[in-house]
Amino acid sequence: MARTPTIIPQEVKEQMCRDYKRGLSLRELSAVYGSSVSMVHSIVRNSCEKKRGRPCGTDKRVVEAMVIDYQNGLSVKRLSKKYHFAENSVYIVLRKNGDVVKQNSRELIKQIQADLKCGELSQSDIAKKYGVSRQYIFQVKQKMGGYHDEGTH
Repeated sequence: MARTPTIIPQEVKEQMCRDYKRGLSLRELSAVYGSSVSMVHSIVRNSCEKKRGRPCGTDKRVVEAMVIDYQNGLSVKRLSKKYHFAENSVYIVLRKNGDVVKQNSRELIKQIQADLKCGELSQSDIAKKYGVSRQYIFQVKQKMGGYHDEGTH
């Protein structure tokens, strides 16, 4: 027997797109709307995104959250995955919203490493100094390899 296709009203598709842009995963959307993951994926792909994976009409709250996450040390690559944007789109959003994308992150990392080795500032103080998150400082410290701090900075 042939399956009867499920017809999803346009207003439900639009709400699904809004939820997707807010960050809900395909599985979460599937559970909320009672549809299969493949059906949700099809709707998201055909109704929510433009060419090259850019979501339509970026929500102001999403943009604000993205800028805050970037300022707190999240990389463009991670922002791309978190918000379902192409990396180039993340750069565009950040630049359009007044945030200067860190062009010289290697130099920033070198400065942070120097401050960590010096040991005069806590990780929190270093994060404030460079305008990044404490998590970012911790990640830089871990990547330094053989350097292990004796104190609890």
